[in-house]
Amino acid sequence: MAELKLGYKASAEQFAPRELVELAVAAEAHGMDSAT
Repeated sequence: MAELKLGYKASAEQFAPRELVELAVAAEAHGMDSAT
């Protein structure tokens, strides 16, 4: 059976650069396999 991986995609159109980084770090800290 294939392994399920979850990720987070931060939208550059919605957030400022600093906030994008903060959201990506938070997503990975809360268990997401990847954040882009």
